[in-house]
Amino acid sequence: FHLVQLQDTQMEWVEAQRIAHPAKAEHYAKLQDLRRRKLWHQLTEALEEFVQLPVETGEDLLQLYYSFIKDFESKLNAIKFVQIMTSLSKQYTDLEAAAGFFNSLAEKVAGDREALTLCKMELASLRIRQDKMQEAKQIIDDCKATLEAIHGADPVVQSCFYRIAADYYKRQGPPAEFYKHALCFLSFTPPDSLAAEQRIVLASDLALAALVADTVYNFGELIAHPIFASLDGTDFAWLAHLVHVFNAGNIPEYERLTVAYHAYLNSQAALVANAHSLKQKITILALMELIFTRAGDDRAIAFQVIATATQLPIHEVEFLVMKALSLGLVRGHIDQVLQVVRVSWVQPRVLDINQVARLKERLEGWAANIRNTIVYVEGQTPDLLT
Repeated sequence: FHLVQLQDTQMEWVEAQRIAHPAKAEHYAKLQDLRRRKLWHQLTEALEEFVQLPVETGEDLLQLYYSFIKDFESKLNAIKFVQIMTSLSKQYTDLEAAAGFFNSLAEKVAGDREALTLCKMELASLRIRQDKMQEAKQIIDDCKATLEAIHGADPVVQSCFYRIAADYYKRQGPPAEFYKHALCFLSFTPPDSLAAEQRIVLASDLALAALVADTVYNFGELIAHPIFASLDGTDFAWLAHLVHVFNAGNIPEYERLTVAYHAYLNSQAALVANAHSLKQKITILALMELIFTRAGDDRAIAFQVIATATQLPIHEVEFLVMKALSLGLVRGHIDQVLQVVRVSWVQPRVLDINQVARLKERLEGWAANIRNTIVYVEGQTPDLLT
């Protein structure tokens, strides 16, 4: 009898909302019908759709939980339940009250590791907004350990984790951590699910992080991602151009752009603060590009050749190569007597279309050498091969 009475109370509340908000009457009626028929999966989907609708004046969506969802919350998919509650929590103006809401929600989904992680990460997001960075970092670290222990975690949970972790590192640094987590976020998030403005902001943040991060020397993954094209035709198109120049290790073009984009560069505090590091980075990238363009059997490179490619005095070449070796970008050894660098390995890179074209030319040259070798061997040993 109590359950029937409670359900009647739920229906009365939904009916009252349907009358009070005629623009959403059809949606409220659908929630009523699905609840009455106990179609929990369809009701979950209807709730997901409902909470994405614009909130009308005077509409208290938090009551959707307390007056309607609360009674059957255990019937809903745990991850989707947390997603629905996250949408409802946006009505809180008091961030601490919202944090209390998520703490209470965490207790309800404690039996589901993925839903609990999703809930905790939303709490971490609130702590970031409150500037409680130490608490946010602890939550992020705990959730990372949980996700690493789950094989094949739901992409929704992975996306949420990397989005909020990237937000933390964007504020706290280092840039390399933001870059890594933001790219991971995109690997679990279709770009078209983000608003146009969000794509531009994220793409520009990624470009800046890639440029100033002291451990990022591979821009190919960013350039190849669809979100990078979001910068085309915007006020940040110059930034995309700069990333392409760094990816190619093109020092002359970089020098030209520092003049052409002087005002833009000075508008970005991170680029101004890292001006010296940027120069060193593109010099190292020029060295890597030089090595990449040479055949595998032509990796003994004279100091003078490196000096010309990197526009450095010859006495600075050894320091440059030692820096690249220490960063793990290349392997080999330096012959100080002959002033030659013998390279055995260069860090693999995600190639752009121009680099792929050069690789194609090298493969064609290699194939031609193989054919010539076969012809030579056949010519020298006709009796053995017939």
